Amino acid sequence: MSLIHLLDRQVQMQLVIEPSMPNIPDSFSEVFFYNPSKELRYDIEKKYKLFEVFQHSRLWRLEQKSS
Repeated sequence: MSLIHLLDRQVQMQLVIEPSMPNIPDSFSEVFFYNPSKELRYDIEKKYKLFEVFQHSRLWRLEQKSS
């Protein structure tokens, strides 16, 4: 959170307190998760694809699943 001032103005952040699921709009363009728990990743992957941005990083990128 200390680096939030470095983000562009249009970037929106959402604090997720587990076990609740984050609010993800169907028309999202880019969604990233920082350090999601294994449980949260499992729940998210039921509906979306989730990719680690860099190997062994804490940053994950969300993508729509193909129909």
